[in-house]
Amino acid sequence: MVLFWLLGAVVGLFAGGVSYWLGSTDPVLTGTLVVTYTVGTRLSLLYPDMVYEADSPAWAVGKWSGAATAVVLVAAFFGVNQSLPIADGLQLSLQLLVLGVGYTAWAFGVAYARAKA
Repeated sequence: MVLFWLLGAVVGLFAGGVSYWLGSTDPVLTGTLVVTYTVGTRLSLLYPDMVYEADSPAWAVGKWSGAATAVVLVAAFFGVNQSLPIADGLQLSLQLLVLGVGYTAWAFGVAYARAKA
């Protein structure tokens, strides 16, 4: 379990570092990215079958994973786009944040469902 947190922290620090290095110099946004990607990665490692379950009938999990992915991608790349009057570094950071929050929310949903079952 500690290893999952450690790997999550590495991914989170990488996401925050890339965001900061590419132009978003806001430390609060960078910290939010680090926390979001750390928790999302940790949950992904804890529940590796959260995107696809080989034994689910008629790919029941896969269709919901695909729908969630589509919604998050549309929000990240069409909602936060070049037409917004923000700097490129901030745009990338916001896109990373939307992607991370979407994925982490999906992971929390899986964790909740598993804990409830």
